[in-house]
Amino acid sequence: MMIKKICLWHIFVMLLNITSLPLYSGDIYSLWAGVSHTEGKGIGYSRGYTTLEAFFMPSKFTCHSFYPFLNIRGHGFDNLKLALNAGIGLRYVSKHSWIYGCNLFYDNRQGSHRGFDQVGNPFQQMGVGLEALGPCWDFRLNLYLPFGKKVWHFSQTTFNDNLGITPIIKHKKQSTMRGADAEWGANLRQCKWGQYLEVKTYFAIGPYYLDQEKGSGRWGGKGRFTSYINEYFFLEIRGSYDHVTNAIMQGRVGVNIPFYPLSSVKSQSCHYDHCFYDKISQPVQRVDIMPLHTTR
Repeated sequence: MMIKKICLWHIFVMLLNITSLPLYSGDIYSLWAGVSHTEGKGIGYSRGYTTLEAFFMPSKFTCHSFYPFLNIRGHGFDNLKLALNAGIGLRYVSKHSWIYGCNLFYDNRQGSHRGFDQVGNPFQQMGVGLEALGPCWDFRLNLYLPFGKKVWHFSQTTFNDNLGITPIIKHKKQSTMRGADAEWGANLRQCKWGQYLEVKTYFAIGPYYLDQEKGSGRWGGKGRFTSYINEYFFLEIRGSYDHVTNAIMQGRVGVNIPFYPLSSVKSQSCHYDHCFYDKISQPVQRVDIMPLHTTR
């Protein structure tokens, strides 16, 4: 127990040392990693989850060019189920500080089925996205297409008395859902308190559509409000509504840790808006967790 406390203390001190380093405008980190936790149920899942994420792009930067990147995320639910996103993308930097990009993701997620059927047989989908990131406004469009086995049947056993003698077996099935979403986002405000404390706020809203394998599809709307503290820490509130899941609220907190090498455009005559340095290496904003439809 003492060794565990010492290790946690050293990790905490390391994070404080890293996050005390100022990020200068013009610095672009070509590699960073992050950890976050999302609390509350979401669209197509009923538990919170923890995320480990990494983002990589080439460390050499030139003005008005194409910029490839790699974005990987691993998720662990509170019930020990796992999910994964692995994507590649390309961003083009225009002369007017706008960034235009496209991306392709592979997603998978473990369902509620257990035993040998679960091993090597998660739900899977491909995701395609487009983005336009500007000095003030952002626009995103994502499409999600499941493939492979799309329906799993499973059983759950419960007991209807206090002694736990009489079993009740419930037969259920889970299925994937095709979907799409769009998002409009805006930078709200940037505030500084002293030399080392800076807070940026961001708001985004948009519609989504889910089409299950059998039955009618559904439209909904979602939004998020995010505060970035010193570029490293972030706090986020998410909300959504549709006629099936009704109103949903989630909270998310995390930290991003930049690594070297970094590239700098301060010596180049690019003359980009200050928001450019935040957005060129930001992760792709999309639905991380595959929504599943559960019925009896």
